Amino acid sequence: MAVVPLAPVVRRGKGRLRRPFPRAPRPAPPGARGLGAAGPPAPPRGRGVGPAAGAPGRRGHAPCSGTPGGGIGRGPRRGDAPGRPGRPRPLDLRPRPGGGSVRPPRGGGAGAAPEGEPLAGASPPGRGRSPVLERVVIRFYGAAFSYQPGEPVLAGVDLEIRPGLTLLLGRNGCGKSTLLKLAAGVERPEAGRVEIDGHDLWTDEVAARRTLAYVPEQPDLTPYATVREILDLVCRLRGEPRERGREALTAVGLDGLAHRSVRELSMGQRRRAVLAAALVGTPRHVLLDEPLEAMDRGAREDVLAWIDRLLAAGAVVVVVSHEIEPFVAKADRAITVRDGKCVEIGVLPQEAGERLALLDRLARSEAL
Repeated sequence: MAVVPLAPVVRRGKGRLRRPFPRAPRPAPPGARGLGAAGPPAPPRGRGVGPAAGAPGRRGHAPCSGTPGGGIGRGPRRGDAPGRPGRPRPLDLRPRPGGGSVRPPRGGGAGAAPEGEPLAGASPPGRGRSPVLERVVIRFYGAAFSYQPGEPVLAGVDLEIRPGLTLLLGRNGCGKSTLLKLAAGVERPEAGRVEIDGHDLWTDEVAARRTLAYVPEQPDLTPYATVREILDLVCRLRGEPRERGREALTAVGLDGLAHRSVRELSMGQRRRAVLAAALVGTPRHVLLDEPLEAMDRGAREDVLAWIDRLLAAGAVVVVVSHEIEPFVAKADRAITVRDGKCVEIGVLPQEAGERLALLDRLARSEAL
């Protein structure tokens, strides 16, 4: 015989036993309807339901006194709307003299702000966010680089390159291509940092290089990979379908040479293969080192037309070229590199002859 533990009883008063906690309700026997052994069911919360509101075939709740229709009667409660017992009124969220919420009440009212105006106490537009800066931008912060110890090529470069065409000018060996390599992430600065759209090239590489395209002067490609394999890899890295790579090869005229390895291509064809890789996707930061070198006339026109499309889309295009005449009309600004320092010429002359003369002096590193 199983022993069922019973709740302890406590004698309170004389001749009467009470339990320290109420008896648990007992389940009604199977098949029983209506009132069970545990007594009448607990009244529902909120407003009561009259006998006519019950489901068909079920016994409705017994009407209760105190409210019309048999609702559960209760006295007025704090927060109830006057004249509507049983339903709480909306909270009053109007601004108070001593502080509190600034949210207006529902449906307008005295505390609601006029339409089109900020709420009382709310921050003005833009407050709490970082200042709105140009997202498409390349920034150098004290960048320094040297190939040999004690022989700096670039020293403390502070530079900001905004959307548009920027020409890097200077004599041979002044550091133009090195500056472009730092911006492309090919070389790492010894001091300072380089950011693309606010992302550091060496600590946030994926975000910084996602929309970056770099066409070097000497294309260093895997010699035993085919052109198609290189373009497929570029498409995978940029999240583009392979069809984009085939379209880029067609644009540069290498669709018939996609099966060849890089070592079977001429220098001009290799440069076009690198250019096709830059065409994949929608790059917003394009760095071109001598883009017209070893190009035939048709390829040069295609490159210049591609640069025009990039500029129309609001991209940052940086060009290093000794042949500045094709870029004179397109240039928005010029940067001259001299003695490891960079000097930006922000506003170029509008007249074509004056602009060409100025850019020619900058390319020769002559004093202005």
